[in-house]
Amino acid sequence: MTRAWVLGWSVFVGICWIVLAASLADDETCSWICFTFADMLTLSLLPAAIVWALGLIALYIVGRVRGRRPTDDAGTNSRTG
Repeated sequence: MTRAWVLGWSVFVGICWIVLAASLADDETCSWICFTFADMLTLSLLPAAIVWALGLIALYIVGRVRGRRPTDDAGTNSRTG
């Protein structure tokens, strides 16, 4: 897993976290329990952190699985003719 994958995943989760918090924040017409943007960022921090960590674990596993190759296929060329 490279830094680019970690950075890309982190940026993606961060953008989704901000967009979700913005979409769930109440507007000015709220009259009873009103959650501001900052409140929604705070409330959604734990789920965003869980999704971020699970995504990194999945990226690590996929990278390890893709990195394994059988030793007999390592030197073969599929275009032999």
